Amino acid sequence: MKRFPQIDRFFTAVCSFSILALFVLLSSCEKDNLQDDFSRIKASNLSTASLRTLLIYDDCASICIDEGSETYYTKSETKTGSSGRNAKAVGYYAYNTESQFIVEVAYLITEGNSNAKATITIDIEGDEVEIEEVASGTTVSHAIDLPDGWQACDVVNFTVLQEALGNPIDFNENYSLVGVCSTGCEESFSYIENENGSYTFTYISGEDLENAEVKFTCPHITSFEAIDDNTYSVNPGNSHGSPTVLTWTGDIEACTETTFTLSFEADCEQTNSGKANMFTDFKVNAVSKKGSNENITFQCPE
Repeated sequence: MKRFPQIDRFFTAVCSFSILALFVLLSSCEKDNLQDDFSRIKASNLSTASLRTLLIYDDCASICIDEGSETYYTKSETKTGSSGRNAKAVGYYAYNTESQFIVEVAYLITEGNSNAKATITIDIEGDEVEIEEVASGTTVSHAIDLPDGWQACDVVNFTVLQEALGNPIDFNENYSLVGVCSTGCEESFSYIENENGSYTFTYISGEDLENAEVKFTCPHITSFEAIDDNTYSVNPGNSHGSPTVLTWTGDIEACTETTFTLSFEADCEQTNSGKANMFTDFKVNAVSKKGSNENITFQCPE
């Protein structure tokens, strides 16, 4: 369970610009007084989240978050309640960053006892925080870390419960995560034969990879030479079906060519087919990236 600081900020008035449409139940401009109350809440003791730019949420498949940006897409709703001469409004907005899902909840007394404190409970996928003594005109928040490997349009369920000043106000909602925009390049792998008989392998990753493990499968070689000054560990093959594997470990930058230049000595004694397969696969973190590239073979003398 994680507790986040209160934010002395609420959503701005609905009838003005862009994100002000957050409060759908306040969308009628006939409620000017209530909207003015919301807009007058001062932004003191701002949190990091409150400094972000929040855009209106749309279809999760048609929008994305720019990596490193502070602009996100928010889903929101407001509900009102009354008890005797007291009236209140509670609203939330929910959004995800590249690594977190965040729900912020605002509480405002619009009529009556302005000193009444509330208890607000926010539950995100079973991760619950209860915040007591919430004063009118403040915003509280709760966030969870997104799991490794999350994808656009994965659904996150969350609930909000406000208690005090009459009947509770609650929300039972879900949010389809907005993915991170593509880096603008596609993953690729290729190789060329050089004039000296060596081969240069070129790999482009679509994302940054830290301590990536790159493996070359070389079934029929007796030795190799690294012409690229890289350091390779070797799992030497002993017979057919136990190929030599060359392994390089290092960081790979997204959208940047990473090259490996190697020469091979063919081992014709391991094969009866008349040719030695000097290269048959290229893997990054145990996943083959060879694609449609052909094996590199050596025609053994008869």
